[in-house]
Amino acid sequence: MFLHTLSEREKQAYLRIAQYALNIDYDFSVCEENMLRNQCKEMEISYDELDLSDFDLEKELAIFDTEQTRRIVFMEITSLMFMDKHLASHEKRLLDRIDRYFDFDDDVMNQVTQYARQFIDAYYRGRKLVYNNGNGDLEEQGDLEEV
Repeated sequence: MFLHTLSEREKQAYLRIAQYALNIDYDFSVCEENMLRNQCKEMEISYDELDLSDFDLEKELAIFDTEQTRRIVFMEITSLMFMDKHLASHEKRLLDRIDRYFDFDDDVMNQVTQYARQFIDAYYRGRKLVYNNGNGDLEEQGDLEEV
């Protein structure tokens, strides 16, 4: 939703962080991949599988040097990780690392988590409306699980 406002360098960094985040649980689901592809369309960049063997989270996060771009990255990554409607413990730890690196106020993590849950829930409700109570090419999903 806000990714189009990032610079080209920030968009590429976001893509690297997103692919790292989605592969952290070794379960790169179809719904997560579809969302990332949609995010790439929003950013007007190509979706490419990247070699993340030398990935350095802190180096990538350092590219985002304003409060606004940091919040965008945190919100979008959190929403992307919630796409499969649950947040595993290692995914939560990654979000905690990003939160600590960006040094957000204490309540930002809670606000972003609430936003992500509401966004994903609205996304799935919208898909059901568009696809006549179906969900298109996504697997049937239940309510968002608690963190």
